[in-house]
Amino acid sequence: KAVDEQYVIILAVLVILLVGGLWASYTAHISPGTETETAVDSQWSRASTFSHSAMVTGQNPVYETNQRLRNQRAYFPLISPRLTGEYQFQYTASGDGAVDVDITVLSIVQSRGDGTVFWQQTREIGSTTAADVEPGGSANTEFEFNLNQTRLQLERVEETLGETPGDPIVVVQAQTQMTGQVNGRTVNREFVDE
Repeated sequence: KAVDEQYVIILAVLVILLVGGLWASYTAHISPGTETETAVDSQWSRASTFSHSAMVTGQNPVYETNQRLRNQRAYFPLISPRLTGEYQFQYTASGDGAVDVDITVLSIVQSRGDGTVFWQQTREIGSTTAADVEPGGSANTEFEFNLNQTRLQLERVEETLGETPGDPIVVVQAQTQMTGQVNGRTVNREFVDE
């Protein structure tokens, strides 16, 4: 008897459940909506390092003669006049690649202060070309220069120009040109490292 009295309500609830089920089935199978997926298409990066050292050749109270100083923040021309080093350029990629790498290493002697270069002299001290370098491969350039000659160069400039503003600075700079294909795309980039 209770079912007879509530027949209309039970029928309405069943119709609502049936319509809701049909709607859920429709949206899940016929019109599933939009899903967004993000995929990395192409990715590459480069890395570069400098290493350098100088042999102690002059008598002094701090270092042993014939000791090699490596990757120092400062070298002393009077006791270790010849600086040698290596610059290494390398790249990695998410796919394949083959690039040509041209590297020129420069010694830049300048007077610089407050972001201004007052004078500058540049000299090439190393270079290399590497062809068809693949991801993970590298191009290396060795360089060498005499710190005493650089010190004398600074003194000659000051004698000629007089006391110049700024501080004397010696920079080793690597200029790298990278051309070729990486991940199926053309690459033509220049990098400067100091």
